[in-house]
Amino acid sequence: MNIKYLLIFSTSFLSALLFMLRKHWESYLIMLKQTCWYDICVIQVHNAFWEELAKLIIIGISCCIFRINSQSNRKKRIISLGYGIGLSYGMGEAFLLIFLMLYPVYSHYFGLNTFGTILTKSFIYERFWAIQTHAIMGGVIGIGVYRYLFHRKRKDILIFFLVAMLYHISIDGSIVFIYYYPELMKHYPPPLLFMPLLTLIGYGILYIIGKRSLEVYKATA
Repeated sequence: MNIKYLLIFSTSFLSALLFMLRKHWESYLIMLKQTCWYDICVIQVHNAFWEELAKLIIIGISCCIFRINSQSNRKKRIISLGYGIGLSYGMGEAFLLIFLMLYPVYSHYFGLNTFGTILTKSFIYERFWAIQTHAIMGGVIGIGVYRYLFHRKRKDILIFFLVAMLYHISIDGSIVFIYYYPELMKHYPPPLLFMPLLTLIGYGILYIIGKRSLEVYKATA
């Protein structure tokens, strides 16, 4: 692997640890009110904003430092860069959560409480898919950065940032909704299929908007 990409992905991995400090504020917000829609519309929005912002910052800095310019053959490179940054961010988050489960005495530094939690196969299974959803979000944001570099449309960065946020909130929000209304589980896919289904939907979204952005570029080239 090229050393510059190793540096980028390592930075993304470590940024997951840094941005996890936001959990102190989220813990405070949770103490203020505990209802389903407050959790989805406030807590999960806050969570999605900071995690997608971390990816956007790293993608933007990477494109500037390594001069990934607006040549047509750079499109897949930028989207792949966003995907890789999201993937490494998800891996960093998973690593930190596993570490805090094994050593809960350090969890308070990140505003979490992992005492009594057990590292299970179901957690590993859930993280496997969660890492991929982070990668999808990074890819979506990468498309927004690509469209800015190619078309100078600044609003596209915001649009695709919001798309990534909405996808993130739809995943976490669904889990929160099931937590508050477990009786509705019979209307949802089995737990083992829930995350794979959401991941598959995410890949579909990434493919469609990625293909569409290429078609727009060809039409304006």
